[in-house]
Amino acid sequence: MSLEATVKRLQDRADIHEVLYGYCRHADLLDPEGMAEYFTDDCVVAYVTASMAPPFLGKRELLTFLDEYFPNTVSSSHHVATWNSCSTARTR
Repeated sequence: MSLEATVKRLQDRADIHEVLYGYCRHADLLDPEGMAEYFTDDCVVAYVTASMAPPFLGKRELLTFLDEYFPNTVSSSHHVATWNSCSTARTR
C-alpha cells in the first residue's frame, strides 16, 4: 500500500471515529438536534429490527421521534469501542 493510500485510509478511519464520538456525545447530552445533524435529509434510521418498529424515513421523522423520546429519558451513556473487523462497515 502506498504512503498516500495509507494516509487516506487512516484519515478515513479518524473521520469515522469523529462522527461516532460526536453522535454519541449528543446522545449522552440528550440533544436530538445535535444527533440529527449527523444524518442526511433522506436518511433511513432503524434503531430496532423491522419486526419491532419501522425505520424512520428522513431527518424530520427522526427528529420528531427523538424530540418525543428524550423528555422521558433521564440519562444516556454510550461507549464506543473498536475491533479488528472495521472493514465490515457498509453504507448505501
